Amino acid sequence: MEIWGHRGAFHAAPENTLASFQIAADMGADGVELDIQLTRDDEIVVIHDETVDRTSDGHGSVKDFTLAGGEGVGHRRRLHQQDRCGHGIL
Repeated sequence: MEIWGHRGAFHAAPENTLASFQIAADMGADGVELDIQLTRDDEIVVIHDETVDRTSDGHGSVKDFTLAGGEGVGHRRRLHQQDRCGHGIL
């Protein structure tokens, strides 16, 4: 059986980040599942949601940012919340 890190190790670091992917690997995951979106300038970025609102300190649609313009958006760490399935989320 293979073990995959959903958005990395999202319980231990912000989801879909290099830190989250590294922690998943360190924990023995065989791979990671990640999500991508396109920016306004057609650059690929790793983020699950179509907006940056839930996972960052920014606001708006990923498709409305340019890659250079979105670089200043920081990850917001959310602890002790649950997703629709009852799993902890950041």
